[in-house]
Amino acid sequence: MTRILSILLLTGAFAATSTAPVSGEDAPAELLAQGCVLCHGTEGRSSGDIPALTGHSAEEITNAMLDFREDRRENTIMGRLAKGLTDSEIDALATLIAQWE
Repeated sequence: MTRILSILLLTGAFAATSTAPVSGEDAPAELLAQGCVLCHGTEGRSSGDIPALTGHSAEEITNAMLDFREDRRENTIMGRLAKGLTDSEIDALATLIAQWE
């Protein structure tokens, strides 16, 4: 029960930051990426059941995020998070994540 509550709280914290544009513009990728590390680990190096983000190209990450957003790929948390991102935020986030090693 504690683990579920923790995940919900962390997800809510990310959702609140990921959907809030900065001064009417898209949020910076560095800010959005702070939410990614909550589940996927520092710089996307997950060691648990959640997939690592390292080793994927920007195109792969963009396509996955678009699939989550458009409900072509199922995952409750990622689907909800992706729906709050603009195309340019997804592109910027994918470019940043693709640089993680």
